[in-house]
Amino acid sequence: MTIKRLNRWRAQVLLAMMLAVLAATGLISWLLPQGGAARSIRHLLRWIHEAAALGFLTLLALHLYYHWEAIRNNLRRFGLWGRD
Repeated sequence: MTIKRLNRWRAQVLLAMMLAVLAATGLISWLLPQGGAARSIRHLLRWIHEAAALGFLTLLALHLYYHWEAIRNNLRRFGLWGRD
């Protein structure tokens, strides 16, 4: 396996993990009761959720970078990207 393919695979695995963290923290925060002791837990979950969102967007940009050649070739094939 080439380094590029290994990096693509790692990025995809990390994207899936970040998506799971985003879904879990969002759902748990939504299900927690309002006010009381849940307030501090909700604050922590929100911090984790926001950090995971930033990580997800960063990994998504990296993922698109790794697949840029295929994206460009498909856009050319369908006439949505000009010739070089």
